Formats: sequence, C-alpha cells, structure tokens
Amino acid sequence: MHFLGTFIVAIAACSSCVSGVTIRNYRTATCKGNYAQCSNVSTRDCCDLSHNNVYTSSLFLGLPTTAIGAICARKGNLNCGTIKKAGHGLSLCLASGNSRGSYWFDCRSCRKRDLNDGSIDSDLLEQAESATGTVTPDIIAIEGRQFPIGGNTPQHVTDGLIEHFIADGNYADLPEEIKSYQLAESVGDEDLLGINQQAVLRVQHNATALACEDGFLNAIPAGFEQVSVSFVKDNLAVIPGEWEAGGIKTPFYDIQSDQPHVQDVLKKIKASDFIAWDSSFFGLIGAGAKLEKIQSFEGQSPRVHEAPAYVPETNELFFADTSETGWLWAVNVDTYETRKVERSPPLPNVNGGRYHKGRIYLTTNGSPVRGIYSVDPKDGTAVPILNNFRGRHLNSPNDLIFDADSNIWFTDPPYGWNQGFSGVQPPELPNGIYFFNTNTKALVSVSNSVVTTPNGLAFSPDGSTFYVADSNSTSGKPMSHSPSSVRNVWAFDIKGSILSSPRLVYSTEAGWPDGLQVTRRGYLMVAVLGGVDVVDPASGILLGKINTPDDIIFNLERGPSRGDYGMWLLTGQNFIYKVLI
Repeated sequence: MHFLGTFIVAIAACSSCVSGVTIRNYRTATCKGNYAQCSNVSTRDCCDLSHNNVYTSSLFLGLPTTAIGAICARKGNLNCGTIKKAGHGLSLCLASGNSRGSYWFDCRSCRKRDLNDGSIDSDLLEQAESATGTVTPDIIAIEGRQFPIGGNTPQHVTDGLIEHFIADGNYADLPEEIKSYQLAESVGDEDLLGINQQAVLRVQHNATALACEDGFLNAIPAGFEQVSVSFVKDNLAVIPGEWEAGGIKTPFYDIQSDQPHVQDVLKKIKASDFIAWDSSFFGLIGAGAKLEKIQSFEGQSPRVHEAPAYVPETNELFFADTSETGWLWAVNVDTYETRKVERSPPLPNVNGGRYHKGRIYLTTNGSPVRGIYSVDPKDGTAVPILNNFRGRHLNSPNDLIFDADSNIWFTDPPYGWNQGFSGVQPPELPNGIYFFNTNTKALVSVSNSVVTTPNGLAFSPDGSTFYVADSNSTSGKPMSHSPSSVRNVWAFDIKGSILSSPRLVYSTEAGWPDGLQVTRRGYLMVAVLGGVDVVDPASGILLGKINTPDDIIFNLERGPSRGDYGMWLLTGQNFIYKVLI
C-alpha cells in the first residue's frame, strides 16, 4: 500500500476513547488535492466511502486513541509520524503493505520494529488490533472545494461526488447542480472537533499533491496499481523554483531544487521501475510489467556487463566483462544460475555481442590487433572474422548487427585507446560505421562524418531504416564527459550497403546513448544513463523509460517471450536486469 497522503488523527480528551482507529487501505491516485473528511468518528470506526474502494479490507491499524496524538509528515522516502503515549515520545514510520498494525518503522533508521517487543502496552496493542467499523464522510473536497455529505444533500448528489472523487475528477467537470452544494466557507478540523467532541480523521494530500499540481505527475491509469510506475505530467515543461542539474551523469530526477516538494516527487519518480512520459507508454508495457535484477558482481572489483547475446538453445544470456580477458559469462534467464565460459583463444576487452545462426559474434577493443570473432557457445572456441581495414588497425570495434542477408554492420570508435586498454595504438582510421560482406569479405566504410562517435546500431523492422547512436559526449583521452557535446541517435535510409538521408531522431538529456534495439512495432529502445529510453523515432518523442537509477545501461538484448509479455535483458555497470513488458 502506497501511503501518498498525509493523515491527521486529532484526539479529544475523552474517557471513553479507549479503542483504536482503523485506517483502511486508503487507495488514491489523485494529484488535485481531493480528499475526504470525517467527523463523529467513533473510536472503532474509520472514514469510509462505503463500497467504493477508497477504504476496504483492513490493511493498516492505528494505535489506540487514548492520550495518543499522531501527526504524519513526509520524511525521506517514508511517511513518518510521532506517536506520543503517556507523555513519552516514540518516533515511528508508517509501514506500507499488509502491516496490520503490528509492524511500524523506526523513523531514525527505518528499521522494522515489532510492536509486540514491549514498547507498547500489550492491552493497548490488543485494543488497536481489534478496532472495526466505518462511517461515511461528512465532507468531500474536489480540488480543495468542500461539499457536505448527508443532511440536506440529495443522495444523487452524494453519489455523483463519490463517483467524481473515485475518478479523481476535476472541479470544472462537475455538473452545475452539484457545484451548487459547495460550502461557502471551508470547514476545518477544529470546527468539526468542537461540534462533535469526538476524534476527527482527515485524509488529504501532502507535498506530493503540490508537486503534482506544479506539473510533475499525472494519475496512473486504472489497472496499473501493481506496476511500479510514475507518469510525468506535461513532459516536465516547468520546474518550480531554483534548481541545478549537476553534471552530465545526472538524470533529471537527481536535479537539486530549493523546493522541498519538488525534491520529494523527484525521489518518488527515481524509485519507480518505469517512468511514463506519454500515455501511450502504458500500452507498450502492459499492466503486468516487471523489472528485476538477475545478476551482479557486487562486492568484487568494478565490473562492466557488456556484449549481451541471448542463446535460445541454452536459454542463457551470454555476456562479457569488458575489463577482463579470457572468458564470457552466461546466466540462465529463468533460474539466474551463472557460469563462466572459457574462450579459446582468449579475447581481450570484449565490447559487442550478437547471436546469429547458432554462434555468438563478438567485437574486441583491446590488444594490438582488434576485430570481430565468431564463438561457439558450446565450447568457447573463437575464430577471427575480421581484424583490419586494408592493413590499418581498426580503432575499437564496438557494436555489431546482422542484416537480412547475414552481412555485418559495425561501429568503430576509439574507446580502446581512450580507456588505455593494453596494446591499443593511437587511432589509424576515422571514427566510422562499416559494412562487411560476409560472402566476399569486402569491408566498406559507409559513414565517418555525420556520426562523430558511433556506438550502438539497429535496423527498423522492415530493414529500410538504419539507426546509430552517437556517444560523443563521452570521449577523449583520458575519457571525459562534456555536457555541451552531442549525445544523439541518428537515422539513415538504407539500400544495399549505402546509407543516405541522415536525420536526428533523438537526443538524451544526460549521459550518452549506447546500445540500441527496435521493437516489433518500430519503437526505438536506447540504452542510457539510468535505464532504457523508449522513443517514437517518427516524432523523436520520449514515450517512457525503463528505470535503473544509479546504474548505467550499456546494452540490451531481446529474450524469449513469457505469455503475453516480451522479455528484454539489460546489461548495466552494476547489474543485469530482466524486464517483462
């Protein structure tokens, strides 16, 4: 359960108030300040919208109301509150999920804490966990405008307000008849408390709502409640207040703002597995979308996962650690079992990988002689395919792809030299894109000017368009990252081995574009800092992001389908990820 709102339990001094207030699975997607407010809440009741799924099934139980006041405010990534009992302060965080009142979190360290450990009197805890009952709200607010429930308000008006609240509707869309029941003056907690001399439960949105209103988040479509996703509003056109973006390796959600509510909502976005920039993204990922980490070298020396190649015969993703020489790794995409695959002869600093007709093709960007090799996945035997351009050393073959005729296209930037890999000479050729005819063995330079530092590459589904990433924002020796340099994805028309009509189709806001893939529907998937950007190449619009905060995705590979969902395998600096969309 995601507790997006602040709740306030205001307690009257009352000798009969000896039971708990049950806070029931408050579910809301509103960003408009809509809330429900209750008065005359008995000590065993909760504020409820009857059978409309605002509060249903007891998932969260409050502490007894006797001499206890709770004020909840956002601190860090959790909703923390101060619980005071018998004059003693106890800082606790409200846990999400099926906590059922027995588990809270210590605010200072957010450690799970069992209230049965003696910190709360057992009789009070028993009373809290036995609380039951519901009442109907006295007030429903739509965009902060309050409407009374019950009394002289007709049932059809009440039903309309409840329906509008559930749908997170706008005030402007309310029928004029319903608007006519708006209260002339807002009724606050104190007024209701004074009238009823009972506990008041008020549920409304905190700073998250303000951030949404400032243009950050849209409501998540129905059916996507189980997906970890945020929906950016208005393409982040306006960021309130003063803010700084930091260096080029700073994703948009890591900007530093002087507005606390801006920082809060950016943290929420960063914690999401998926970030939608356009409503069409939800149709692409589906309501069962899932992201998980399946492999890492955590705790060891720095590693880099690269050259992903899915081998269907073994159901494994083969990959390399670019910093190593001598072997590949293979991880089963269902069991996550990982094994080492020796290569013979050893291949230094493998960077690109592609499975084709039973073999894995790899590019190397280390040692005095660099090139493309064909590897048998069963025994690791490697055979050289190409290692020069008419007697000149290739710079650092980076990524490769096969066309429909089994010819190889590859990129050749200078990263082996830039990174100081052993034996690599200064570049002898321009940074280029090459076409290698696997029948005649002819090697043709097809572009060495438009794309300054070519990297990942892909074809459109019909083979008529060629995409290539330009990672010029990370270049030089020693390697540097220039915020003002280009970090683009280009498209070319393709006919035979000829590229024409270059055009810019996408620019990343941070880092650099690396590996590329294209979905069966023609959408471009770009490996970037912090995840994979999903782009409509026809318009250049960013539709959404598969989000891997604090990691860099170098490449991605299509895996096997699982039911109605396709699998994508992402190789990052820290982890390998499996995505079902």
